[in-house]
Amino acid sequence: MALGSGSFDTAEPDSRVGYFFLKKHDRDYTQADLAGTWVVSDFGDEKDEDGQSISAGFGVMTCDASGNCLYNHTIQWNGATSTDVILFHISVGSDGGFGLAPDSQINVPVGAIGNDGNTVLFNPGLAFGDNSMRRIVVGIKASNAANVSSQKIFAQSVHDTIGGSSAYYGSFLVLDPEHSLTEVTVTGPGAELGMSLVYREDMGQWWTVNPINYGEAPPADKTYAITLKSEGGEMTLQKTISGGVEAFATPLSPSGNINSGDITFSFNGIDGADHYRITVAKGSDPAAGGEIKWISDPIYSVQETINIPYTGGRLSPGPYNYAIHAMKGENKSIARAGFNLPPKLLWLPLILE
Repeated sequence: MALGSGSFDTAEPDSRVGYFFLKKHDRDYTQADLAGTWVVSDFGDEKDEDGQSISAGFGVMTCDASGNCLYNHTIQWNGATSTDVILFHISVGSDGGFGLAPDSQINVPVGAIGNDGNTVLFNPGLAFGDNSMRRIVVGIKASNAANVSSQKIFAQSVHDTIGGSSAYYGSFLVLDPEHSLTEVTVTGPGAELGMSLVYREDMGQWWTVNPINYGEAPPADKTYAITLKSEGGEMTLQKTISGGVEAFATPLSPSGNINSGDITFSFNGIDGADHYRITVAKGSDPAAGGEIKWISDPIYSVQETINIPYTGGRLSPGPYNYAIHAMKGENKSIARAGFNLPPKLLWLPLILE
């Protein structure tokens, strides 16, 4: 089987097309051969309102034995980077050929599994009914693929101080910047009847409104079922929360010209942190969440005192709360503080007649 991708025009010497080949029916296959985690790389071209764009992506595809697949990937095109979380169903024939079906009306044979069940090759554009997308996806089965950086689903122990005393909480995040999922639910210890996550446009993710309270001691091996739904189907993944981050970073008073938004956030870090993040939200009550105004890039530093300039948009007057997230693996502690942005004084000259 061969798949080609690229933009080709005999009148354009810079046009290009590439082909990849995978031998079909090297043995008999079933749906169950898809089960597992795949490292995927995709590349090709796609037409949008800005014209034809060359793109490249990398990520993880996780499939169950019924052919339901969750595709997490980061794609780079037109000088920008975006992320996708896509659910679809793959129907495998005995020769390894398959079609992707994002809904019940579309089932186009566009790919194959081969190499003794260790390689997949497909073009997602055909299955999604998008003739402008000419992209090749190559996937290699890998048992440790969940550790790659494109992972978008997190179940974490969060050591927090909301309410005046510290406690450990179970929190779940699903990154979905394109809002391609329609529902995310969690079932497990402390959420036996099911807990729905809420989508936040300001964060581009599904968010835990009421984290599970584990109390003063960190949790041990709490396993949860996370069900993701979209127009393309549904899939359930297992995630385990265990341990926690005991220490908190120490927020220091913001410095700089707060009125103009020229702010530097400073804090003392903790031992053993993988990295930090700062979030800034409108409002004086951290427990209320508030509208997220800024999420910093990951901060990698081993210095005792860390200074990070604010790079978000213009802030309006009023109270703000900010949080220092200290990450160790998927778990974290959150230290919180606040500041107030006073209204600007407008000076008008006095005109005497």
